[in-house]
Amino acid sequence: MKMVVDAYEKALAEWLSDYSRLVLAGVGNPLRGDDGLGVEVAARLAGRVPQDTMVVDCGTVPESHLGPISRYQPSHILFLDAADLGLRPGRVRLIMPEQITGLNVSTHNLPMSILTKYLRGQTRADIAFLVIQPSNTGFGEDMSPEVVDSVRRVAELIERILRARRRKSNLGGEEYPQYLG
Repeated sequence: MKMVVDAYEKALAEWLSDYSRLVLAGVGNPLRGDDGLGVEVAARLAGRVPQDTMVVDCGTVPESHLGPISRYQPSHILFLDAADLGLRPGRVRLIMPEQITGLNVSTHNLPMSILTKYLRGQTRADIAFLVIQPSNTGFGEDMSPEVVDSVRRVAELIERILRARRRKSNLGGEEYPQYLG
């Protein structure tokens, strides 16, 4: 049986292949249905990542977490967020900061382009966005079934990539719940 791998899975594994310190930053508002998907992915990963990874629940104000993220001095920062890319709900894409111009990548206060520029200046980190196409972002809505499934798959994928990388590089070390909520 041949396993189908989405393009984002291979691209994410390649992008993460050489990190030394990683920040996984979940962005979104859980009170607005699918908009909370980034926060949900972060919650699923909290305590399940290697010691060279920090998971941050940014909520709707990722700019409030710039200090802790910068002090951590990551080599890579991966934002997890909802983005209206005009795709079918639940579709996942890995997007580089240069590609977000003109896209509705976030419904939050500070434009992500400004946030990434600031973080690159402070940390020199490679930055990417792992985004999922939302279906409903209405206040008080539940997450749509397609997005719930994608959240599960994305969290499992990230955990699998990090675990395989640790085994491959023989990093060892104990798991540790570095989580900022």
